[in-house]
Amino acid sequence: MLTETPSRLYLDDLVSVACGVFQTMLRLSAEPVDAPLDTPPEMAAAVRFMGQWNGALAILCSRRQAALFARRLINTDDPAPDEIEDALAELANMVGGNMKSILPRGVQLTMPAVSYHGNYAASLDGEALTTKLVIETEAGRVLIVLMEITSPA
Repeated sequence: MLTETPSRLYLDDLVSVACGVFQTMLRLSAEPVDAPLDTPPEMAAAVRFMGQWNGALAILCSRRQAALFARRLINTDDPAPDEIEDALAELANMVGGNMKSILPRGVQLTMPAVSYHGNYAASLDGEALTTKLVIETEAGRVLIVLMEITSPA
């Protein structure tokens, strides 16, 4: 089980990277907001960081939003369920990959994993400093979470 402590760790970098990926790759406006999500998250895609800095990055959204991201990312009108998962995973990979270049040298990035019901921390144990960023897009609000594992279980 993961115990989360709120943090502002890398918040400015996370805003810049996440908004940049959403604007460039999805052609969606993206601005940070101090507000909750519009709807409970139904899907999450996460990557893990391992090495000099251990943690994870997750993107949480609704299935409707993930389908829109897939339509924008792979340029299709009716994405299949696996294409929706792949697109959300790729978004996590792009944001995580850009954050990796900001984190301490020697950090490795895992392949992204998709989960349902917004359960992004199911495979994480210990204590973590957690930075949560909500961005407003034309598709609604999306939650991006950056966690540094400070003491593994």
